[in-house]
Amino acid sequence: MDSTKRVETVVGLDVGAKLTNICVAQGAEILEETVIPTDRESLELFFKERPRDAVRMEVGGSSRWMSQVLRDMDFPVVVADARRLPRNMNSGRKNDRNDARWLATLEDRMIKGIYHRSSRHQIDLEVLRARDLLVRQRTSLVNHLRGVARSHGIKIKAGSPEAIPKAVAAAVFPELLDSIQEVLVMTTELSRKIAALDRKIARLTKTRYPECQRLLQVRGVGPVTALAFVLTIADPDRFPRTRRVGAFVGLVPKLEESGDHSPALGITKAGDRTLRKLLVQCAHYKLGPFGGDCDLQRYGHALVARGGKNAKKRAAVAVARKLAVLLLALWKSGEVWEPLRHAEPKQMVA
Repeated sequence: MDSTKRVETVVGLDVGAKLTNICVAQGAEILEETVIPTDRESLELFFKERPRDAVRMEVGGSSRWMSQVLRDMDFPVVVADARRLPRNMNSGRKNDRNDARWLATLEDRMIKGIYHRSSRHQIDLEVLRARDLLVRQRTSLVNHLRGVARSHGIKIKAGSPEAIPKAVAAAVFPELLDSIQEVLVMTTELSRKIAALDRKIARLTKTRYPECQRLLQVRGVGPVTALAFVLTIADPDRFPRTRRVGAFVGLVPKLEESGDHSPALGITKAGDRTLRKLLVQCAHYKLGPFGGDCDLQRYGHALVARGGKNAKKRAAVAVARKLAVLLLALWKSGEVWEPLRHAEPKQMVA
């Protein structure tokens, strides 16, 4: 009986914006190398008549659609987490060709795959990203209007972004108003478009993603945050332990320990930036006067009370991390949120 273990053939793809380098290897032996355009037609043409060998690529802007095309063609695909790959042994002679070779010849145990959300989730996530883009543009215009007014000795009172254009128009003199009229119109138009996206997001949380209603129980969590959480996580069962979601959204501290040296570092900021920002915004609300008495608020206030450098900022990050764990737990369990579930019961007065 031949006990020789068959060496698997692996196809490594180094994907670029215009060209994709391909290396086919069997163990350390390079069988084939080529370059194709980074488009669907070229990808399907190259793989159409090939045996269904394993395919590896790094996560990137094109990895979602490329991996889906190959899986539809019955290829086993691993999209590697670039942050958890070993250092490229060809780093002294790094180029696209060597990167494709490196992916094709790495041992399986050295590769950690990532999860790609579905096309439907990706499409709906673009609604949130469009809203985020418009909000940032409006913020820039609002800051510009405030700056223009201040440079002419006019102070604009604090107010919502929607109210600022009217406040500026009412406060400035006619000649200045004529100069900034287009900016005022654009700011107002952006607010109208953002409101339209907010209505669309609210509909999605009720129709296509009803699980968002479980998250909306938590005071301070609105439709935007709930939908962003559901679409980014995609599958709650990916996290057997709910605590791990804190690391997934990049809200855990970095570690660089060496011997007795363990410096205090910032958070990793891994994962989706928009979701992390929304969770921190919710945390600030929970810590504010309208957050409502709950376990999260008490936990955050206790951290602030300890004092120290950047106490409020650290407390907001810590509350955001706990909020992410809470939202995932509510999603998985379907339970009703109890604001003071972990609070000590009040002492009975005799």
